[in-house]
Amino acid sequence: MRLSYDGSAASDAAAVAVRDAETLLGSPIDALLDHTVRTWNRWGRADAGDAALAVGEETAGTGLAAVVRHAEALATSLTVERASGHPSGERGRMEG
Repeated sequence: MRLSYDGSAASDAAAVAVRDAETLLGSPIDALLDHTVRTWNRWGRADAGDAALAVGEETAGTGLAAVVRHAEALATSLTVERASGHPSGERGRMEG
């Protein structure tokens, strides 16, 4: 299981992750077999006014749930736009 957190890693990051994993799994974790604390450099979010269609962390925000939600909303917008023949105007304002 991989857990990601925004911000800098706390000194007890492994313990926090174990508690969160126990909550998510609904079961106690007897032993932590391995862990890695990794810091990623992010370039920031893309400008909502960009003309190109884009999905991913830079446009949707951090996390798989945000990326999937944004991609689904963009796909729905494009489907409605194509069916109606009129731009929806919502492409640049998709919020996760």
